[in-house]
Amino acid sequence: MKSLLNFLVIVGMLLSLLGAEAVSADDFSCSSVTDVPVVECEALVALYNSTNGAGWTNNTKWLGTTTVGNWYGITVQSGHVTAISLWENNLEGSLPAELGSLSSLQELRLSNNQLSGSIHAQLYRLSNLQYLYLNNNQLSGSIPPELGILSNLRVLYLQNNQLSGSIPPELGILSNLRVLYLQNNQLSGSIPPELGSLSNLRVLYLQNNQLSGSIPPELGSLSNLRELQLFNNQLSGSIPPELGSLINLTHLLIHNNQLSGSISPELGSLINLMFLFLYNNQLSGEVPGTLVNLTSLIELDLDYNRLTVPGDYPNPTNPLHVFLSQKDADWHLRQTPLSFTDCSSVTDVPVVECGALVALYNSTNGAGWTNRTNWLETVTVGSWDGVTVESWHVTAINRNNQNMVGSIPPELGNLTHVQGIDFAGNQLSGNIPAELGDLINLKHFYLDFNQLTGSIPAALGNLSSLQYLYLNNNQLSGEVPGTLVNLTSLTELDLDYNRLTVPGDYPNSSNPLHVFLSQKDADWHLRQTPLLTVYLPLVRR
Repeated sequence: MKSLLNFLVIVGMLLSLLGAEAVSADDFSCSSVTDVPVVECEALVALYNSTNGAGWTNNTKWLGTTTVGNWYGITVQSGHVTAISLWENNLEGSLPAELGSLSSLQELRLSNNQLSGSIHAQLYRLSNLQYLYLNNNQLSGSIPPELGILSNLRVLYLQNNQLSGSIPPELGILSNLRVLYLQNNQLSGSIPPELGSLSNLRVLYLQNNQLSGSIPPELGSLSNLRELQLFNNQLSGSIPPELGSLINLTHLLIHNNQLSGSISPELGSLINLMFLFLYNNQLSGEVPGTLVNLTSLIELDLDYNRLTVPGDYPNPTNPLHVFLSQKDADWHLRQTPLSFTDCSSVTDVPVVECGALVALYNSTNGAGWTNRTNWLETVTVGSWDGVTVESWHVTAINRNNQNMVGSIPPELGNLTHVQGIDFAGNQLSGNIPAELGDLINLKHFYLDFNQLTGSIPAALGNLSSLQYLYLNNNQLSGEVPGTLVNLTSLTELDLDYNRLTVPGDYPNSSNPLHVFLSQKDADWHLRQTPLLTVYLPLVRR
């Protein structure tokens, strides 16, 4: 009998615990919470509700106890929430404005989840925040300039999202910032010179964005900086000699840009530098002899620039020659002395068609393409990788999965003999130029898996020879133009995974465009989304 009673007591306790854990967000009242103010509890409940707390990988004790400090990932000290650590916990949804009520919060760690929407400006109210980790999510929109008010912030991780717009100059006010990670987004515009005021900064990562303009000389004031990574952008101009003042720098990675001019001899002052990557730019002139002072250097890459190769290279009695031979053995074989500013030297296509290809190279960071063999290096355009020339005209351009970054130039509209264009699987942004509607011989047109925005040009309806049109997996918006019904030769059409407007009466059998779309891409209207989703690029051979 005693054993039975013990068993019943244990069962009762388990049922009680299960009942506590099963409390829903609607049933839970913060008025019963004993260890933090009601407003802080309500902020956590808002986070739970807006990010599908019921579906978290671990939501132990959430809304199940009256002591918030026992909820998974929550730290409470001196009667206030001081830390939220829910990284890699399957949070889905947006950040609630109520988080701004956590005035004592010092750490907010929400990385490696599926958060979407924008970064709420109300986070500026977190005056005690020191660590902000929102990386590896699907956040979009711009970086709120209000983050510059977080005077205690030491670490800001926003990398690997879909953030766009410019870098707010207000971030330069964060005097305590040690680490700034903004890489792998869609940020554009110039690098704010105000970042040069971050005197305590140890690491600055801005790579893999769409940043343009010059490298601010003010960055030379970051005396504590150890890593500066700006590669895979569209930066231009010269390398500021002021960077030679960064004596603590160990990594200077500025490859895959459009930098020009000579290599600043001041870089020879970077005695702690271990990695110097300058390849895939447009640097010219002689390699400065001061680089021999880089005694800590492990890796050097100067390939694919326009640097001058000395006539006696490699001369074993020349210290610079010996240094370069050891650090970047083939640099002298991978320089591009030719410049196609007017294409007058090209022998196999008209000047205007060569000019269109040069415009493509320049506007999509050709120096950073995965394969740019012979581009701007030979006077026969037909030998340039991915370009087909027949009967003195360009007839095909195949640049899929080539790390093209930037916009499609309108000059491509001059390639009136081209029959195939394949730019799939790159990082192309901006609008589809209306001038492409002049490509009357185009049969195959692949722009899928990029980051193109704006509307589909009505001029594409002029492509009477078009058989394949792939625009899927971009960020195109607006209505599908009615002119597409003129594409009578079209065999395949893919508009999926954009942000196109679906008419309220679709599909209307009396509407010619609706009928056309239903026949060519039956499910396009079911695969439009207001939020950007990441898809892996397809390799088309």
